[in-house]
Parts: sequence; C-alpha cells; structure tokens
Amino acid sequence: MAQIFGAKANTVSRWSRLGGVILLGAVGLVLWLIPRSSYVTEVGVLRTQPVPFRRKHHVGDDGFDCRYCHASVEITGLYWHFVDIVWIFLFSLLYLIERHR
Repeated sequence: MAQIFGAKANTVSRWSRLGGVILLGAVGLVLWLIPRSSYVTEVGVLRTQPVPFRRKHHVGDDGFDCRYCHASVEITGLYWHFVDIVWIFLFSLLYLIERHR
C-alpha cells in the first residue's frame, strides 16, 4: 500500500504540536498577566483626596479605622484570591480530564 504522507510529515506534525503548546502557553501567560498589570490595577495612579485630611487627623485624632475609607482594598484582594482559586480549579480539572482519556 502506498504512503499517504511523505517522510517529512512526522517532523511537521511534531513541530506543529510543539508550536501549538508554546502558543497556548503564551496566550495563557498573557491572560494571566493582563489582569495583574498596572494598567488594569491602576497602580501608581494618583487620585484626588475627596476630603483633604491627613492620616494623622483621621487615625490619630478621630480614631477612624483605615478600612472605613479603604474598604475596596480588602474587597479587591478577595476578588483576586477568588480568581486564583478559579484558575487552579480550572487547570486541575483540565488536567484530570486529559489524564482520564
């Protein structure tokens, strides 16, 4: 019976799979890095303070808890913990599905 594919077909197939794995890894890395970038998290962006009081006045004199004004920091931290847990679950699930086949 005659060969359907030439001698280079195995080499092309191996390099294509390797390229696909590298491309998939690069896309995954980009999708993991973009939400953590300073552009998205706005690290370093200066905000105007709505009430021009110093921290000493709020915390020292009045006794405010810092979380009263900065509650979004804790919520944002919990959100990113949730995102990380979802990624860990997703990758574990995909690994187990692939391993089961």
